[in-house]
Amino acid sequence: MAPFAAAIAPALPHVRFVLPTAPAIPVGINEGAVMPAWFDIHAFGKYDEQGVLDSVDYVKSLIASEQATAGIRPDRIVLGGFSQGCVVALTASMRLESKLAGFIGLSGFMLPKAADEGETLLTSTANASTPFLVGHGDVDPMVKLSRAESAVARLRALGRNVEFKTYHGLGHSSCDQEALDVARFLMKVIPGDIPAAL
Repeated sequence: MAPFAAAIAPALPHVRFVLPTAPAIPVGINEGAVMPAWFDIHAFGKYDEQGVLDSVDYVKSLIASEQATAGIRPDRIVLGGFSQGCVVALTASMRLESKLAGFIGLSGFMLPKAADEGETLLTSTANASTPFLVGHGDVDPMVKLSRAESAVARLRALGRNVEFKTYHGLGHSSCDQEALDVARFLMKVIPGDIPAAL
């Protein structure tokens, strides 16, 4: 995400970009190879939900730190992520007790839920009216577009305000148009002159 942030930062001089790196952990789907990951993927469709929740707790600590050290109000913070980071950001949107300025989810998905269960990840409605931007490439081989569409449908079923962008010819990556859409979204939800964090 660092090159992505560097590309849009000049248009957002009032925004402080906080870009945490996932810890290196063994990932089951990759034969236990140690790599940066926010949570383990045991096999396709089998995710370490506790690992996701632990990552959400880490994000909560980062938000608290921005409030304490930089004086950034929660309503001036946007939480976003790419791929697994998207999973963490969208999960956090349903669990944070503070209302944020917005959420961005790129090339990711939401943890699956059993058809007979309610929305078990939802523990807070603080961000029920917070805007979301979800972006996804239509030829992503790692996370199929249908998984992003499913996440958007779930969020909208909860009454969330979701702007969904699909990028033609984009795989599991980002593109100039997506960077422009993210910059526009940020300018809308955290306008200038007041310090903000992403």
